[in-house]
Amino acid sequence: MKSLTIKQIKPDSYYTAPLYLDDKYIITAPDIPVTAQLIEKLVKWQFAEVLTDGEPGSQPVMPDIEEAGVKAANLNDDLASQEIKNEAQVFFREICGFLENTFEIYRNKEIISYNHIIEQIKKIIPFIREKRNFILDMSNLKVTEHNYLISHSVKTAIVSIALADFLKLPPHKTIELGTAALTHKIGMLKIPDSILTNPGGLKESEWKAIRAYPILGYKILQEASFPPAVSIAVLEHQERNNGAGYPRKLQGEQISFYGKIIAVISSYCAAIEKRPFKGSKDAHAGILDILKEMGKQYDDKIVRALIFTLSFYPIGTKVLLSNNSIAVVTKTNTGNPKEPVIKVLTSEDGTILTDSVIIDLTQNKKIQITRPLSQGEILKLADRIKYDS
Repeated sequence: MKSLTIKQIKPDSYYTAPLYLDDKYIITAPDIPVTAQLIEKLVKWQFAEVLTDGEPGSQPVMPDIEEAGVKAANLNDDLASQEIKNEAQVFFREICGFLENTFEIYRNKEIISYNHIIEQIKKIIPFIREKRNFILDMSNLKVTEHNYLISHSVKTAIVSIALADFLKLPPHKTIELGTAALTHKIGMLKIPDSILTNPGGLKESEWKAIRAYPILGYKILQEASFPPAVSIAVLEHQERNNGAGYPRKLQGEQISFYGKIIAVISSYCAAIEKRPFKGSKDAHAGILDILKEMGKQYDDKIVRALIFTLSFYPIGTKVLLSNNSIAVVTKTNTGNPKEPVIKVLTSEDGTILTDSVIIDLTQNKKIQITRPLSQGEILKLADRIKYDS
């Protein structure tokens, strides 16, 4: 790429290729003008030049969209979004680190503190409320040094608390639910690693050991004087509405409220997370899996609450639009789970737009989501964006 001094850029001009602050960070795309305000900010931030492969050009034709519900993203929006996205990732890893340390202490000393757990839950609750659209983007919450058991438990707690917020549960119930969700796999600590990490088929004796973990978790929390509602939720989170679950094959109203919630959310989080011996599904496919079992394995009221919490197209889902553009879901509309807020990533002809257009589908009725992208399409899109960057 060639360098271009800020003094060479005319206000409201267009370039035929993206402009960059460095070799990675895009500040504007061919479909967005370099405004006088942007030039002023670059000067204020002491940037003397930018990088580009383009030349000055005319305003390109934008995708065929109505004005209602449409706005252009600007540099400030992009910087703020990336900062909060990074903050959500760091926060997620911190909670994973806390839970890993908590489980390790229990492994070594068989000690776990209820008060210690709820201190963390009380940190998660306001974070979700303030940064909901970032912490619920499960595609951004990457597993690094932490194992599946840890990351799965933390994600289950995050979604459980978000659902509790949607249901407007009182604070003490939200804390109880979050605590149960964060610790619902603790019984697994009593299962030999050779069984948990076995990529092949398990023997019947090994399956019996696996199916015993909710009972083990219940006993651990009961002995540590956790509230009965929390311990029972851990005991019952593998029960199913139709009696097909374990360990006691409870049905319908025999299952506790928290147990029903964690049953749904734990199953959803398991579906979308990759494990050494199992691939992951995209968030939309995970939602569809839950919907198929609505009223069968899972309580229909809880499934509806999950849909309105995450939408049919959860945050981070890449989708194909009715005009052949590609977009990513950035925000859900709790009143309409089928019409989220999206960022358009490509034009109708496939040109990368660098997230330049934001559309609220509840207001813009001309554009609709046709379908989510397949995993293969997502990988190809990522390669194109990486190449163009």
